[in-house]
Amino acid sequence: MTCVGARFRGPVNFGSLRCEGPGWFNYAWFENKETVDFTFTYFGGSLSLETVNFAGPVDMYMAHISRGLILRNAEFQQGLTLYAATTERLVLGEPGNEFSFSFDGRLDLREFTFRMISGSKQQAERFVRAQDPTTFSLFPYIQLEQHYRNIGDGAEARSIYYCARNDRRRFAKEANDSTNWTLGRRWSDSAYKWFVGYGVKPARLLSLIFIFTLLGMIVYWPDYALVPVESTVPSGGEAPPGGEFGTSFTEKVTSRLAYSVDLLVPSANVYGITFGELGISEGLSPNGRLPQLYAGLHQTIGYLLIGLFIAIYTGVLRRF
Repeated sequence: MTCVGARFRGPVNFGSLRCEGPGWFNYAWFENKETVDFTFTYFGGSLSLETVNFAGPVDMYMAHISRGLILRNAEFQQGLTLYAATTERLVLGEPGNEFSFSFDGRLDLREFTFRMISGSKQQAERFVRAQDPTTFSLFPYIQLEQHYRNIGDGAEARSIYYCARNDRRRFAKEANDSTNWTLGRRWSDSAYKWFVGYGVKPARLLSLIFIFTLLGMIVYWPDYALVPVESTVPSGGEAPPGGEFGTSFTEKVTSRLAYSVDLLVPSANVYGITFGELGISEGLSPNGRLPQLYAGLHQTIGYLLIGLFIAIYTGVLRRF
């Protein structure tokens, strides 16, 4: 089917059209502002809408395109519906041409399925983020994430995953959208975002681990706060003179830092090999009310942070 350079001045209805070959609409102009109907269409090849201008909305509900849907340089002035449409390849543009298509309206990408995408990462992200908040769906993000995993770009796949959850959160704040969150859901999502980056940003947990390591060192900094087990003195007292730890500033920093890390990082034994255990905490004991109370809290936080860190790298958190 060839309509290259055609001008459509009246209503256009291709609904339920079955074309065994490709459809070429390059440089066509749809002047009427009524909906251009491509619902339930079938193209045995590609459907090329390159450099096509649509004055009205375009509906491609349940359209099936065997090869590629080409949107390079296309302009949709009142939106595009790809609800439940399928195509092998989505062509948005060429790398280096970051604005090769235009959506003045909104996109409906619910259940839109594609296996591959052609275009820059910026174009791909811009495409999925152009969704109408009232029909927002994670489905196109999942398709895009899978595409990047298939081509071995794990970093971009994680970026798209984060972008999807962040956009869902953003749209949930807008009125009259498709996402209705309770107050509890908003709080839990905020924690999920800021503490673990939706399960794909381990650097945030590393920062927290570093902060609590320094906090533990500060809590155990006083001379009386950390003493050998056999030298423990009553709460609030002072360590006996001539203690083995902290006799110089360097030794004091080393011992307090090592003790903080030893408490914070839980040990594990795998096939007889012990990980995460320095052994410093076995010979030392917190002394004084604050150090003693903080020791249990420090260990609990360590189990939580290290557990979350492992969960990020094993992909457990990304299932939620």
